[in-house]
Amino acid sequence: MSQLDQALSALRDFRDAASYSYGFGREDWRRLNERDLLSQGRDRDGTRFNQVMNTSPVLETVRQLRPNSEKRQRRGVLAEEIGMGMPTGRASKAGTVTGRLAADLTQDGLRSIWWLVNAPQAVVNIANEAILNKSNPSLWDASFMRDSKGNMLEASNRPEDIDRAVEYGAIRPSMLGDSARMPGVSTRQVGDKSYYIRRNKRPGFVSALDIMPGVAINAGMGLLTPFGGMQGYEAALPSDADPSRTSNVIGEIGAKYILGRTGNLLPYDEFVKVRPDVSREEYNRYKAFKWDKSLDLDPRDGDVTLPTGVAKFTTEGIHGPELQFLGRSIPLATSLLPVATSIAGGAMGVRPRKGDNPVSSPHVRRGFIGSAIGLGVGMAAGNLIEAERRRRNMRENVAKTEPLDPESAYGAY
Repeated sequence: MSQLDQALSALRDFRDAASYSYGFGREDWRRLNERDLLSQGRDRDGTRFNQVMNTSPVLETVRQLRPNSEKRQRRGVLAEEIGMGMPTGRASKAGTVTGRLAADLTQDGLRSIWWLVNAPQAVVNIANEAILNKSNPSLWDASFMRDSKGNMLEASNRPEDIDRAVEYGAIRPSMLGDSARMPGVSTRQVGDKSYYIRRNKRPGFVSALDIMPGVAINAGMGLLTPFGGMQGYEAALPSDADPSRTSNVIGEIGAKYILGRTGNLLPYDEFVKVRPDVSREEYNRYKAFKWDKSLDLDPRDGDVTLPTGVAKFTTEGIHGPELQFLGRSIPLATSLLPVATSIAGGAMGVRPRKGDNPVSSPHVRRGFIGSAIGLGVGMAAGNLIEAERRRRNMRENVAKTEPLDPESAYGAY
């Protein structure tokens, strides 16, 4: 074969591989991820962060190009089985990578990762799920379904197996195929047989473990004040008579719950009425920090600002040490501390105990109680810390004057 023929052949291989790979959509990558999860005995959904990271065409391509772990090798075999593996020829491999990159751009693959974390509440949910998953992976696991004698339920078309599957809640009566399965029920191959598996915990109840960390972050950001702004701030929908009060309670709730909007700082003359611990100099310095987007990676001055101001930190905000993420103020004491303690309480609550059954034990209930206790402790501690900080700040801001001498001439008046 001449060099020209070889070049044309390579070009065709590149074109075919690029076209084939570009045709994969989100549902194809989800299918691959589900196969991987089910092969490990895990629920097909997994955590939200894992769902996004494990269905990204770009990240999956990196994993297939560098199968340097047992997990990646296993996943590569599963991808090969459904026609989503990485070819061996150079031209085909280059075409596959090009097609997947193009698909990622047009399907917003990598951007979906950013969309997942572009709100403080979402970051808290991701962190909470990751820690809960580490503390008790069975929350996202699936277990083999068994009959009263402990035998696994086989997924087959034999009448006796169908009757057993119906009896023990694996499938609906008078139905066959995937549509017959009850919610949360899947199948797992073991040797040459297929058996029913069911997720250990219903995802709605597992998601309830995000409630307390969510309350902590939303309260700290001032989103749980339906009648106006939090102390020193305007309402999201301010009234003309009093900007700190809302003109529309329903609209205020919607703006905060759906859009995550909060009002701006009140003018200093109004602000100081409710926050007398803050001097005008501190107020102006904080406003300058809040709106400054200049890159600052030197922590020695007490401030850090990442490019475009996407995230910032100061040790001397009007709420004490404070993180700002996408313009949202997140105080360390009254927001991040309760978030951390509520997550820690939930993780301690869901941790398996000796003799626990991963399916029937009340892990979620214990986790919710632990998270609620952690939230209460964190909020109490955070409010005490902030109250003490404000007390010290007010004492330092009080004008220092010389006491009158009772023996002086002024003492006669």
